[in-house]
Amino acid sequence: MLGNAAKIEGLIVAQFQSFATKMPAFYLAIAVMMAGVSYTFVGTAPAWLALGVPACFFVSAVSRGYWWWQRRAFLPLEHEAQQHLRRATAGLVIAVAAVVAMDVALFSWGDLPQRYFILLHLLFIAVAGFFCLMHLRLAAAAVAITVVIPAIVMCCILGRPGDYATSLDAGVMAGMMILTMMGYQRDFLHLVRSKNETIRLSRENLRLANTDTLTGLQNRRQFFDALQAKFHDPSHLSSECFAVGLMDLDGFKPVNDTHGHAVGDAVLAAVASRLMLHSNAIVHLCRVGGDEFAFIVPGLRDEDALLKLGQGLIDAVCRPIQVDDLLTSVGCSIGFAVYPDVAESADLLYERADYALYHAKRSGRARPVLFSDEHQRLIREQGAIEQTLRRADLEAEFYPAFQPIVDSASGRTMGFECLARWSSPTLGDVSPSVFIPVAEQAGIIGNLTPVILRKALEAAREWPEDIHLSFNASPYDIANVDCITAIIRLITESKVDPHRIAMEITESALLHNFAQANSHIAMLSDIGVMISLDDFGTGYSSLSYLHALKFDKIKIDRSFIRDIQTNPASKNIVRSVIALCRDMRLSCVVEGVETDEQLQIVQQLGGNVIQGFLFSRPISAEKACDYLSEERDALQDA
Repeated sequence: MLGNAAKIEGLIVAQFQSFATKMPAFYLAIAVMMAGVSYTFVGTAPAWLALGVPACFFVSAVSRGYWWWQRRAFLPLEHEAQQHLRRATAGLVIAVAAVVAMDVALFSWGDLPQRYFILLHLLFIAVAGFFCLMHLRLAAAAVAITVVIPAIVMCCILGRPGDYATSLDAGVMAGMMILTMMGYQRDFLHLVRSKNETIRLSRENLRLANTDTLTGLQNRRQFFDALQAKFHDPSHLSSECFAVGLMDLDGFKPVNDTHGHAVGDAVLAAVASRLMLHSNAIVHLCRVGGDEFAFIVPGLRDEDALLKLGQGLIDAVCRPIQVDDLLTSVGCSIGFAVYPDVAESADLLYERADYALYHAKRSGRARPVLFSDEHQRLIREQGAIEQTLRRADLEAEFYPAFQPIVDSASGRTMGFECLARWSSPTLGDVSPSVFIPVAEQAGIIGNLTPVILRKALEAAREWPEDIHLSFNASPYDIANVDCITAIIRLITESKVDPHRIAMEITESALLHNFAQANSHIAMLSDIGVMISLDDFGTGYSSLSYLHALKFDKIKIDRSFIRDIQTNPASKNIVRSVIALCRDMRLSCVVEGVETDEQLQIVQQLGGNVIQGFLFSRPISAEKACDYLSEERDALQDA
């Protein structure tokens, strides 16, 4: 019976636990019955039989009951439980047989009431054994047969009609007990199966709750549980340093948008597999977001070693990925933060790693960055800027500056790009490269854009009708329908022809919700506003966006012009983009031209619409009108 039952996972242990909880009561009952036997037969049967044998059984029952009492909460291994149950079953059958032998011997010494006591004693043992051993079918059946058969024989020996009826009742009772026990055994097996299934489902639910189903990695909750656990172990914290690493994929969204979610999922799974190959150096690798991964680097504090590890991960991720017949690739950036150097709490350590990742993406991508003292200084500085921004009088402190966009072939100004400027009473003049990212991160940019746009439109009303205005829309503006509605309202109320206005949109404005951004861009196009893709070439998805969206203009980023005289790759990129714009019938503006040599190269490559310090630095609204007047006079004189 035990061998077959063992096929059900955990059944033997469950039987042991049930057995252990019932045996103390069973042995207590045996001890009480032995005391009753001695009391009944003392002076009738020989002392060794009336006192000695019951005393031995009494001591044995008390000691065995106490042994099982100590193990009522014991959780043995499967083989240990099986050994205990086999020994206990054999011992019980032998003990019950010995008790029956004692009762048979006493039966011959007793008078009629004493003999009936023996019969009740045997039947009581049978009932007690049934209830205590019903989870062990073999043991219960052996006890029932060992006890009931002698009881039936004794009833027949008594020879009266009632005794025969009692023997019949005893036989029927034994049969019903065995049938009931078999049914109860089935119920017990079903209960164990149900319990095992519940435990299995609970474990599976726990696994699913802590696992990213796409990649098989730990998920965000499991990662933070592991990170928090490190900070809850003082002995661990005092003896070991570790680093938190955050990785974000570069160029994943265009792969996902262009080729579909199935390909995107396959790319994420491939990236996860490559990261797991480095699991000897990192632990608790998890996917914390759509295309963002996190991990812990134990025992590593050296900056060079961390950056080398990060570069190895980046190189592994950047290799081409084959998905069916498609060969694609993504890049990634990594931010590290080391405990206890930069943070002493789990949340702060994660935030520091996230800031390092943000800095990596803003300063070139595809590189690892370790959070440093300089980053800490920038955080303090940005915090001060944010607080000042929140208290600033936007109308009084913010104003537009304008940089000319020139047709270099004719020397005529075609328009001006509006650039935000901030003159703070407490901080002085703050660079837009500093305050605009802070305003975007803090969610303040939505309040700032209408102020700058309204002032820029007021200035544009004073310009000739053939001079257009380029205005930079932040990703927050493009993503928010209320901001787009406010921008459209300002344009329509300004009495400036919308066809004279170009909204410059960066790739980052399209990353988070492409469909929503496309819808809002269409709202601007519907009223006649031109759409310009700014900083072209610095992202990973510009070509896919050119295919998916209707742009009127492309601006080549200044980073390709800075070294165009010495870097053949920059020259080839500029040549290709100018040719692309020509083929797609798009206007092309080249930013960042500062020298005559750069201008000459750009013109040789086919670029004529130029913006840069060579022609003018950003100027105020008043000086923009003077600039146009002076230019007109110069052209007339020529």
